[in-house]
Amino acid sequence: MLPYVARFACLPIGADSVIQCFDVAMPKSIHQHKNPSDWGLMAVLLMATHALYGIEVCKNINNDILEEEGKCAAILAYEFYEKL
Repeated sequence: MLPYVARFACLPIGADSVIQCFDVAMPKSIHQHKNPSDWGLMAVLLMATHALYGIEVCKNINNDILEEEGKCAAILAYEFYEKL
């Protein structure tokens, strides 16, 4: 996505079929977090859940699940860093 944005960011939007405008919408049924430190993990968790199970399962992600996934991510990062 980044090469696409870097390549076409400054070009005017015209009849070119490669450049398209995207509609971004935020579903109201998905839990919203106000803590900025949770946003990265929540984004990754939502993308993975949406890719594997669909948007309906994303509605079940809440603070409890985010806390458990944060612990798993911290352990995984430590094991990767220590090469365990």
